[in-house]
Amino acid sequence: MKPVGPTIILFAQKEYPFAKGGVPSARLMLAAEPAELMEAVKQDRVAIIILDTAHPKFNDQLVMRMYRRTPNSEFWLVAEDDDHTLPEYVVDAVLPHGLDRREFEKKVAACLRIKGLMEECHLVGKSVQLKRTAEMIAQVAPTDISTLIIGPSGSGKELV
Repeated sequence: MKPVGPTIILFAQKEYPFAKGGVPSARLMLAAEPAELMEAVKQDRVAIIILDTAHPKFNDQLVMRMYRRTPNSEFWLVAEDDDHTLPEYVVDAVLPHGLDRREFEKKVAACLRIKGLMEECHLVGKSVQLKRTAEMIAQVAPTDISTLIIGPSGSGKELV
């Protein structure tokens, strides 16, 4: 029986220590080949796609293909530095190779919490500003107080 919860895909030739044993409240899949990665995205609604930049088949075209298929997924890179040529709007985080398991779990939990808030608020997108908006909505939504929403023209205030 597969675990209930969002899917996280790790595209790598090996399982990193931070990912060993899976992640609480999510299904972690290892994809060693681009075809496996593409198939996994077709089968599941993927919350996070983690891509190892050291993988011999890693390239910008693969990432952009994945992004076009699942633009609301989070794209995290496993890399030693932030040196990549992907557009800023695609890459949501860069993880170091030696990432601690607890730190990884915290990062995943925070990401899934924000994604859940955004779904609950019916917000679609990945920008930092939109994620902050979802967090603010979650703070005031359970109360019966009137809330004034301010912002520049065209910022989507009426959607909230």
